[in-house]
Amino acid sequence: MTQDLPFFEGPEKRLRIDFSTPNQELGLRALTRTEIDSVLTAAKCTIIAVTNGPQFDAYVLSESSLFVYPQMILIKTCGTTCLLSCLPTLLKVTARLGASVEFVQFSRSSLIEPSRQLFPHVNFNTEIKYLEKFFSGSAVVLGALDGPRWYLYTADMRSTEVKPRRPQQTLEMMMFELDPKAMENFWAVAAVAHAAQQGLEVGSEDSMKKSMFYGDVASQVTGIDQLIPGLHIDNYMFEPCGYSCNAVALRLTSPEMDENTYFTIHITPQDFCSYVSFETNAPMSSFTELAANVLAIFRPRKFLMTTLSEEGGINHGSSTGWSYDGFKNKGVSQHLVEGSHHVVCAQFVSRVQPPRGYEAFSKFIPSEIVSESSFSDEEKDFSSSNNSSTSESESTANKNQRRRKRVLNSAQKKKKRLRQKEKKKLTSSSSSSCLTAIACA
Repeated sequence: MTQDLPFFEGPEKRLRIDFSTPNQELGLRALTRTEIDSVLTAAKCTIIAVTNGPQFDAYVLSESSLFVYPQMILIKTCGTTCLLSCLPTLLKVTARLGASVEFVQFSRSSLIEPSRQLFPHVNFNTEIKYLEKFFSGSAVVLGALDGPRWYLYTADMRSTEVKPRRPQQTLEMMMFELDPKAMENFWAVAAVAHAAQQGLEVGSEDSMKKSMFYGDVASQVTGIDQLIPGLHIDNYMFEPCGYSCNAVALRLTSPEMDENTYFTIHITPQDFCSYVSFETNAPMSSFTELAANVLAIFRPRKFLMTTLSEEGGINHGSSTGWSYDGFKNKGVSQHLVEGSHHVVCAQFVSRVQPPRGYEAFSKFIPSEIVSESSFSDEEKDFSSSNNSSTSESESTANKNQRRRKRVLNSAQKKKKRLRQKEKKKLTSSSSSSCLTAIACA
């Protein structure tokens, strides 16, 4: 399915902050709607829908999702949102509750078109520099050079004696270049057709209710609603295409969930920039079967898979489940963060289909630089102070690009000279033949 649509950056920026709060039971859930709106306004996104679970609140956003627990906030935003720009507002409103930061995690995959991003997301160095204005942490980049990579920043302010209240473990899958047939289900016209085939009627002219209704249809048709059965799902179908959902545990129906369980999915189905993300914190002993089911629904040509587990988590230290039918594992990277968080990142590419779309993995070689015209005066000052720390990979990529151009120009010149020589030979041969013919005559 194709339509003339503008490019959209599907890969999300992700920010998780754990807090210590005086009120252990309500904690951050005491934030008012006005305060939450102010945080999201700073990040350049808005609330579409919300579900209040027994242990946390889940918000579907105009660009991805927000989860608010008593002692944790998790925000994911896509597009050209400015996620880290919400930090001053977020820290201000949480301070009103007497909350203090204990742990910070900022992460994202490689972006498809990094040059479109706004400050402070113009490159990972600038993101680190911005985070260091508020915290003191460390950063790491995981993944092979010739494919999408995972950028991770963490800062742990907890004392060594303090253990996590509920050890976290998260699975993230970042999928690129999806099967167009699979993506057809996430266009509004396809959802309308599916609903008509099943005799379903939206029953309302309200645009919000329509979007939720057709999101439900897409979830049921594709099997998203069965990935972790028993969860309540807020589905949303964007017009003309795109899909988001939050799934939360309102009641316990399976040992593979608890009251803190969620999963969230965000889909950009356009063929030229297709992307799907899946994330969950389900307390499963293994994510292997779940990941295989996700791959069966979306059928990507390449994907990143990451797990982060805290000490005491079910999957802490696990490196199993890194083999999937039809995919080649290009490498597994493991990292121990701040002594208690075990991170695993694996990169996969399809065995059966050639890469397509954004020039396969070469598109993801880091060159995340934006022109100064995108900066305000304050941001230019901030960026110039960070120029000295520009990554070597960026300068290397620029050198390689210049070298390729020189080689190409040299080859073109050599080819031109050979053509000229051949032309001269042909002309000389033709002249000789004419002279011989005249002499014979």
